[in-house]
Amino acid sequence: MKSNIEFQCRVNGRPIGPNDSEWQRPLPMDREAAGRPGANPVANPFEAGPGGVPPIAQGDYFHAAISFLLAERAAPLRRALAGSGVDGRDEIRRVMVDLVKHGALYHPSRVVVARRSGESAFVLNAALSGIGKSMLEREFSLLDALGAHSGGGHLPRVYAIGKGQTPAGAPVDMFLGEWFDGFHEFHLSPDGNNPPALLIWDEEDGRAGRVRATPEQAAHIHRRMAFIHTWYLDVDTASQIFPWHNGAGDFVVSLKTDPPEVRLISVRGYFLAVMEDPPTGPAGIMQALMLFLIDLSIRIRLDRLDGVGETGWAGDAAVAPVVDGFLEALAVKPDSSALPAPVIDCFAAFMSEAGAEDMISAGESLIRAWPATSDRRMVLRRLKRHGRLLHECLGERISRIVSDR
Repeated sequence: MKSNIEFQCRVNGRPIGPNDSEWQRPLPMDREAAGRPGANPVANPFEAGPGGVPPIAQGDYFHAAISFLLAERAAPLRRALAGSGVDGRDEIRRVMVDLVKHGALYHPSRVVVARRSGESAFVLNAALSGIGKSMLEREFSLLDALGAHSGGGHLPRVYAIGKGQTPAGAPVDMFLGEWFDGFHEFHLSPDGNNPPALLIWDEEDGRAGRVRATPEQAAHIHRRMAFIHTWYLDVDTASQIFPWHNGAGDFVVSLKTDPPEVRLISVRGYFLAVMEDPPTGPAGIMQALMLFLIDLSIRIRLDRLDGVGETGWAGDAAVAPVVDGFLEALAVKPDSSALPAPVIDCFAAFMSEAGAEDMISAGESLIRAWPATSDRRMVLRRLKRHGRLLHECLGERISRIVSDR
C-alpha cells in the first residue's frame, strides 16, 4: 500500500495508531458491543444478530479501509471526488478515516479527503457479518439505481464498491458514498409521563450531545420522512424501500436550516412489502396505497428509545405530518396509465368511501403478519387509536382535496 498520500486514523474523532492499545482492540460488532449507555440486549432493530463473525481488530479495519481506498492508484477516492464535482486533477494530500459507528450491518467511517484546494467528506461502509456482506452489494446497486431513476436528492450518491484487505489478507467488503455533512441521527427518548421526545444526536468530531427537537421541528421531520418514502414508492407495482426502521438510524436530519433538512441514508431492499401479489387495476392500486400509508404511519412512530433501548412509540402529534408528507408526494407522482385520473385524485375518491374500521382492520392484517417482536406487541396495543386518528387526519385533508377539484 505504498502511496504519497498521508493517512490519519481516528475513532469517533480520537487519533489512533499502531502504537496505541486501541489499535489491537476487537472491533465492536454492533452498538450494544460498543457500550452505548442505556443499552438493551436486542441492539439490532430487526432483531437478528450478526452471528458467527470472527473478531477483527480496529487496526485491521483501518488497514482494510486504506487498502480499499488506495486500490488501482486510489481509484475509489478519485471516482468519489469526480462524482461530487471536484476536479479529478486536484492533488490528494491527506486522508482521514474516522470510524464513527458500529451498526447491525455496517461499520461506517467518515472519510475526509484533503486536497490542494479544499476538503471533501465521504462515507465508507464496511461489512463484516454475513448479513452485512449479503446486503452491501445490493444496497450499493439500489442506491445507485434509485438515485439515477427517481432523483430528488434524498438518498446518498454512491461512488465505488470493492474489497479491502486486513494485514492477514482477509477480504472486507466496502463501498464509498456521499457523506451528508451536518446531518445526524435522531431517536425517541423517554420524557417522563409525556410522549417520548425526539432527540437529534450531534456526535461529530468526538463530541456527544443531544438536541431536543421543537414540536415544529419534529412535525417537519415526520412529514419529510413520509414524503421521502412515498417519493420512492412505485405506484403501479407498490414496490417500496423496505425494510427500514428508525432504530437503525436510517434517517438523518440537519438543523442548520429552517425547516430542517431530512435524508434517508440506507436502502436495504426495494420490493412489494404490504401485499402478497402486485396490485391489478385501479382498485388494487388504491388498496395498495392505503396499506402503504397505514404501514408507513406506524413505522414512522416506532423507534428504539435512545437508539438501543426498548420499543418507543411517538406521540399522536406525529400522525398528521405523516399524512401531509404522504399526500404531498402523491400529488407530484406522474400519471399512471392504469388510472383514469391523477394518482392523488383517485386516492382521494377511494378513501372517501373508507371508514376508520376499514383502516383498523387492514392495519391488523398487516401487523399480525409481522414477527412476534416487541414492535408487533407495541403496535397491536395501540392500533385502534392509531387507526382512528389516521382516518380522521386523512379525512380532513381529502375533504379539502375534493372541494378544491
